[in-house]
Amino acid sequence: MKHCRASCAPASFMNQSNRFAHLFVRSVAILLLLTAVAKLFSAFGSARILTARDPMFLLKYWQIMILVGLLELAIAVYLFRGRSMVMKLIAILWLSSNFIVYRMANDLMGITVCPCLGTTLDALRLSSRQSDLLLGGFVLYLFLGSAFLLCAAWSQSIRSVEKTPAEVAT
Repeated sequence: MKHCRASCAPASFMNQSNRFAHLFVRSVAILLLLTAVAKLFSAFGSARILTARDPMFLLKYWQIMILVGLLELAIAVYLFRGRSMVMKLIAILWLSSNFIVYRMANDLMGITVCPCLGTTLDALRLSSRQSDLLLGGFVLYLFLGSAFLLCAAWSQSIRSVEKTPAEVAT
């Protein structure tokens, strides 16, 4: 039986972190699957906002919803089927960063309408403020969770590179 020194604490943390990473990625995949279906379903609805043009991309909202819905669907499938945990976390971080930049640009341009999930949130009877908070929380969950787990993986890789040959042998 190997002796457990102070180095066991980081290994224990990373085992817990690894379990958390799998749970996090699975939860994000489910959420992205749900939001993708909501976007794709709503894109073919009859709400007037869908025919309006997005001031940033100059596409109609229904077109953006289809594109983003398909992107979310593709990422959700990768999160379920992909092998590399780091690449999964990078995909989540990339997507959430894009959502944050889009929301910030809308705020800077004074745009308060975001048909992010189309009429799906109307069915939940949420106010626009409540739905905005819900979606903002969703984006922060994706961003902060993936950033934290990527930092933990990076920290673990740094520690494993810094080990001396004697430490590796024990």
